[in-house]
Amino acid sequence: MANLLKELKEPTKCQGSETMTDDKIVKLVFLARKNKENGNYSEAEKQLQMCISLFENNMKKDKTPQTLVEYLTTKAEYHNLKAKVMFKDSDTPLQLRENAVESLKLMEKARNIIEEKNLPGKDDIENNILKALKNTIDVFGCIIPEAENHYVIKCPIRIKNSFRFGMSPSIIMKNPKCSICGNNPTDPEKCDHIVGVIYDGKVCRIIYDNIDIDHTALVERPKDPRCVPHRILIPKTDMEKAFTEDEIKQKERDKSQLYCHLCSELKIIPDIDFNIFILMQKLEKDDIKSSESSKEMIISGPLLFAK
Repeated sequence: MANLLKELKEPTKCQGSETMTDDKIVKLVFLARKNKENGNYSEAEKQLQMCISLFENNMKKDKTPQTLVEYLTTKAEYHNLKAKVMFKDSDTPLQLRENAVESLKLMEKARNIIEEKNLPGKDDIENNILKALKNTIDVFGCIIPEAENHYVIKCPIRIKNSFRFGMSPSIIMKNPKCSICGNNPTDPEKCDHIVGVIYDGKVCRIIYDNIDIDHTALVERPKDPRCVPHRILIPKTDMEKAFTEDEIKQKERDKSQLYCHLCSELKIIPDIDFNIFILMQKLEKDDIKSSESSKEMIISGPLLFAK
């Protein structure tokens, strides 16, 4: 008997368009959806598998963009079902999550084709991707990328809620000059121009030909709200203190990764772009840095100057 994990809500539609030409596929999709509604998940799985096989056979002759979109979205519906239901005792939450992400990837491919070929159904599939993405975050959470000695936090929600700091640069600016007359604007005897005022069509500005950065401080509220970290590397021993003993044991037992469920706990699932969702769970070249000190936290973020 198929076992439900936690309810993974499905998009209201998976097809980018409902104009499939093969009547057998149309009937099978209809039956699969009725079986899902009635809890006959095994039957629905078989019917969607048959649809995928029929599509693949048809595409040997018909390789139109519309057919490819219909194939991708039907396959996405199949993986969404596999993410929602445990069909075998050997199925694991990790496998279910992989199916959910695969469903998203397939829908994203279909969306790109619709956009590139200017096909109908773009708004529908974009809404479906957003809805499915929120469901995936809510049910399965997000991977926290893991390097050899540390975890990498790239999620803006976790950074904002867990660390609550920004960066404020201290800058030493030397040799100021007025953009209108070229003199020192701090000397009223040499320059009487006012910053921001227009003189003969030119806006008065202060120009510095020598700027040094003295230091960068961590503050609760940076003057420029963009001056926040976008990547934080935390030693494993420190990061794992934020998780329960059962979560760490499960990670070690399944040889899996740590998963963040902060959005679900906060009950605020953000509107997030699919590519950003993938990127913040992926270990990149810049993320693979090591610290000799177990107490060191490496912070990476934009150093911007407030206007």
